[in-house]
Amino acid sequence: MMDDYFLPSWIYLAVFTVFVGGATKKILACQLSAAPPLMALLGATVLAERLWALCLPALLLLVPLALTYFLYFLYSCTRAPPATLPAQGKAVLITGCDSGFGNATAKHLDALGFEVFATVLDGSGDGARDLQKTCSPRLTILQVDITQPQQVQQALIQTKAKLGLKGLWGLVNNAGVCVNFGDAELSLMSTFRGCMEVNFFGTLSVTQTFLPLLRHARGRIITVSSPAGDQPFPCLAAYGASKAALNLLMNTLRNELQPWGVPVSTVLPASFRTGQSGNRAYWETQHTRLLQSLSPALLDEYGEDYVSETKDLFQSHASHANPDLSPVVVAITTALQVQQPAPAVLRRARRRPHVLHPQLLPAQRQRTLPAETVCEEEAAATRAEEAGGLQAEPRPPQQQQQQQRRGQQRRGQTQVAARDTETQTQRHRYT
Repeated sequence: MMDDYFLPSWIYLAVFTVFVGGATKKILACQLSAAPPLMALLGATVLAERLWALCLPALLLLVPLALTYFLYFLYSCTRAPPATLPAQGKAVLITGCDSGFGNATAKHLDALGFEVFATVLDGSGDGARDLQKTCSPRLTILQVDITQPQQVQQALIQTKAKLGLKGLWGLVNNAGVCVNFGDAELSLMSTFRGCMEVNFFGTLSVTQTFLPLLRHARGRIITVSSPAGDQPFPCLAAYGASKAALNLLMNTLRNELQPWGVPVSTVLPASFRTGQSGNRAYWETQHTRLLQSLSPALLDEYGEDYVSETKDLFQSHASHANPDLSPVVVAITTALQVQQPAPAVLRRARRRPHVLHPQLLPAQRQRTLPAETVCEEEAAATRAEEAGGLQAEPRPPQQQQQQQRRGQQRRGQTQVAARDTETQTQRHRYT
């Protein structure tokens, strides 16, 4: 009898542990509201489990677990949406409003009645003119390069002059850049520095500068980051590293600013068409610059075909990205208007993205290459040419064929992954 009870008990215990652990994780991540109804539901579940354990076989103990799932699903579907705070009288500063999420969010918040301060990189560009034409007089355009501290300070002076004694209700850190894409070994140091300057240091500068106004109004910070900061996407080492640093910064600020009553939220959009993502001329220029900067030895190892194919794949990905930015705009607006904004929310495009496999990293690609090596004589000649500043002689036909085969094999591996897989990311929702 004891043996008959032992195995079902462990099955039940494992399922119940997964359920309780998942619920606890979501509560700690603030994805579920630790409201009295939810706590009462969990308490009732534990009590029912103990009562059923005394009088029923172990397999039947799964009934309260299924009942709990059903009750929570019913509660989620029937509960009223969270109350929103009024927009009137609240001021919000948004960075990077030339295009994309920043431009769309500025228009939406202005229509709701917020007093919007929209920073643009080009004060006479199309984005600034579009905002002036479509928005109300409440919206103020500030020309700011967030990597220039003097311009950020000037924006603070202008904002204070218009707000008077009123503080800043919201800061939307939206400005960001992806300078180029490619394997980490192929990426230029200027690419890494460029991403860090804008995505991390620029955002940090703006946040530090406007924090006194946010504390005064007990406002909140909403930062637009990327899933690339949480997962290792291939060919996005520079961009992903800057976003990873940004995510950690926001997590730290969330804890530090909690005593001041300043919530910090992070929005992680995926596969949306913004900024330069659809500008083929920009990526062609970056691609040409990359090829010109690579050493002959490194270009020979990877193959020019592979570098070009990487560019083509990302341009194809950009063409499949969702042009509808409303899910991200709604996420930002929700974080500004709810009483307790969630710490993080991911917004995925509705259409299936055409993406590269997250696990197709350089090490895996290199292991798929044919076992071909450059002879010592060729390596010594290459080193001598580089040291003496000599112009490299044309490669022999056999070496050119080897380079083409390497590029074709890398291209084939990447195409298969891009066609058959999609990004695997965790979903976070406001509740």
